[in-house]
Amino acid sequence: MTDAPAAVQKLTPALRYGIDLRPLTDGDLERVRQWRNDPQIASMMVDQHTISPEQHQAWFARISASQRHFCFVAYFRGEPIGVATLTLDAEDPQRAEPGLYIGEARFRQNLVPFCVVFALLDFAFEQLGVSQLTARVFAHNSAARRFNASCGYRPLGPEGDGLNCYQLTAADYYAARDHYSRFIRY
Repeated sequence: MTDAPAAVQKLTPALRYGIDLRPLTDGDLERVRQWRNDPQIASMMVDQHTISPEQHQAWFARISASQRHFCFVAYFRGEPIGVATLTLDAEDPQRAEPGLYIGEARFRQNLVPFCVVFALLDFAFEQLGVSQLTARVFAHNSAARRFNASCGYRPLGPEGDGLNCYQLTAADYYAARDHYSRFIRY
């Protein structure tokens, strides 16, 4: 498979906040797998084992065939820097779970992750018509908890396995985004 999933080809986010979210393709797989297997990133994943090339290809084939999965490589100033995903709820497509990791470490401690999230969440709320997002974050991942709170997520409580659940509505998101977007100059 050399092309992006059909669902993603039809709906691709616009360039926003200096971020270009491009559909994941075969050509991106090895870079994305290396990022995902980075111990700093893997330690924050629900599934923390090392991903083999074959497992990664099987995952890509599975999400490519799905109409519920959107997976993008985030580009900043023309450079691939991370991955942004969105999975629509199987029972209610107005609900979704986003995912994000910044593979290039030099972009993790500045406004760029906010830009990636804002580009993804604008896509979710404005193009897909999602009304609510749910995020699952490990309780020990204080950086992600603070980041999600900064983006407008509200805690729902523990989910089990050390994960906490957070919810985001469009109104809460736009209020948080508008606060930060005044600082974005990309």
